[in-house]
Formats: sequence, structure tokens, C-alpha cells
Amino acid sequence: MRYKNLKVEMVIRGYTINDLARITGKSRNAISKNMNVAGSFTVEQAIAIKKELFPELTIDYLFARADDVA
Repeated sequence: MRYKNLKVEMVIRGYTINDLARITGKSRNAISKNMNVAGSFTVEQAIAIKKELFPELTIDYLFARADDVA
């Protein structure tokens, strides 16, 4: 699962893929693919998501991928 922490935090706070699409300027479909299949967020997009929705959390935590964990 890609970006598990981001997904969990979104559920806890009631954010949706549409919120991420609005912040990043990407389509809903592109965000969905990034989170579930392939692709990734740019550094600028990750920072924007963190600043607007999760200011108290770290980028490393939010955007950790399952394959990054040992």
C-alpha cells in the first residue's frame, strides 16, 4: 500500500482525494493513481499537502511508502 500514513491521516481528519487534487492541481484520477498504483507527488506537492492539511506532521511520516520501511 502506497502512502499508508497519508491515507490513515486523511480518514481520521475527513479529507478526500478531492482535497489533495485541489491543493496539488492534479486531477482526482491522477491523485488516486499516485496513492494506489504508480506515480508520486513532487516535493512541492508534498509540502503543499503537509502545510495545508497536516501542519503538525512530518513529510517523512506522511509520505512514507510501504516499500521504504525495513
